[in-house]
Amino acid sequence: MARQLLLPSKPVILPPEGNELLKGAKAFSGSSLSVPAAAKALGLNAPDSERLRGVQDDHKAVSEALSKGACVLHVATDGGRVGKHFILALRIEGDEVVCADPALGREVRLVLNRLTFVMWGKKQKTYRIVGVLPVTAV
Repeated sequence: MARQLLLPSKPVILPPEGNELLKGAKAFSGSSLSVPAAAKALGLNAPDSERLRGVQDDHKAVSEALSKGACVLHVATDGGRVGKHFILALRIEGDEVVCADPALGREVRLVLNRLTFVMWGKKQKTYRIVGVLPVTAV
């Protein structure tokens, strides 16, 4: 049975089951993910036209996107300004954004307006939010 994470609108399947579902929907191109195609495969809507780029840890942009449901965050993994990874933001608790990170298969908490250090095995990554995409029910 697939593990599910309950969002305000509907459940979302998490890795590894989610990755298999997205492969079947052809949402991957090599290691790249088409977020709108992935959202559609999961019964959600994430139009690229609503994506905010260059937000640089913008608390307001993340808060507004989360007011509509969940949102996808584009994060730089080296602390820079170029996004290299996508994670699913679920809610804000205090000054942290609670996220599901598909690369890790676990929860990650990003501190708003600061760099966040995340361990990928023995390697430390430095997350910075550089883009925000609202995700809503279809």
